[in-house]
Amino acid sequence: MIIGETMPLINAEWKIPSETESKQHVTFENNLLKFDYPYDWKFTETENSVVFYPNSQADDRINITSIDIPNSSISMKSIIDLTLDEFAKNLKDFTLLESNNFPNIKNTNHKLVYSYKDSNDSEIKQADIGFIQGDKLFLLTLISSPQNYYGYLPDFETIISSFNFYNEQKKINQFASQLAIPVAGFVPILGDPQSNITIVEFGDYQCTFCKKFHDETRDLVISNFVNPGKVNVMFKDFIVNDNANDKNSTQAAEASYCAAEQGKYWEYHTEVYDNWAGERTGWINPESLQKFASTVNITNLDKFSDCINSHKYSNLVQINDNIARNLGLTGTPGFVLLKDGEVQSIISGAQPYSIFEQSLNSLLAS
Repeated sequence: MIIGETMPLINAEWKIPSETESKQHVTFENNLLKFDYPYDWKFTETENSVVFYPNSQADDRINITSIDIPNSSISMKSIIDLTLDEFAKNLKDFTLLESNNFPNIKNTNHKLVYSYKDSNDSEIKQADIGFIQGDKLFLLTLISSPQNYYGYLPDFETIISSFNFYNEQKKINQFASQLAIPVAGFVPILGDPQSNITIVEFGDYQCTFCKKFHDETRDLVISNFVNPGKVNVMFKDFIVNDNANDKNSTQAAEASYCAAEQGKYWEYHTEVYDNWAGERTGWINPESLQKFASTVNITNLDKFSDCINSHKYSNLVQINDNIARNLGLTGTPGFVLLKDGEVQSIISGAQPYSIFEQSLNSLLAS
């Protein structure tokens, strides 16, 4: 389930760009910036900026600048308003051509496109893409003559997209150490723990599309990748279906850890999804959770019941949920693919088996 939506994400997977995927581009990296740019462009670098020149004989260029923001809570709108005011005052024949969010970018961002005349009375067309990340504003700027502008746009968008992807990778890999281990020592990994490829599923036991993945795709992934020892799997909770009247998704997640106490984590996990009966319909309750425990042959049902009633594992559920939200996941299910402890890609939604097959085979071959 996507928070606030009723359909799965259309974009099945994003993955970190690499030089092999973009053969006409190379990667620039310093302590602040990382992105792909055309291999034959020249650049100059200062402490907080890089300027790229597609042609040494032309004034056309792309600038990437890091600007400290004194107040980390400052809004992108306030920056845009200030920017427009300054341009309107200082640029001759200033015309705003476009002002909107740049598409397909997760982070706070905005795009301005405008024209003006320079000191030589030549017409200039300029596009600015601003990203706020933490206490910094990253400004990516294309400056060119109007006749060259559209020719440079594909390269400019490559720089923007790769910049965003690399920053997403950096952000996500801050949590890689938490992703790569089970939420607790008594919660087992499914598959060979020695495998260097891990699927971390973030799900909610009431989620419609989690159920769809469970019914249509999960068994194929397990049969073809997990059972042969190629890949292992972990499940972490991302609670999206709790509401003011009940905490049924949290309750089911807590129950899974109570089952894990008695060595039945994955059996219980499967049993809950096998008995799925909709989102927020009341099918998760103390009686049904106890029944699931009995079905999977949990031996000490009184201990299991006491465990649920005590909410002793509420902190584990919260830890998982915090990781999902810090990663920027927007719905369930979400699948983070790790190799050698580093994030390689994220698959969003209940995608068909072919998406998983292609992504996992690519990781195995690399």
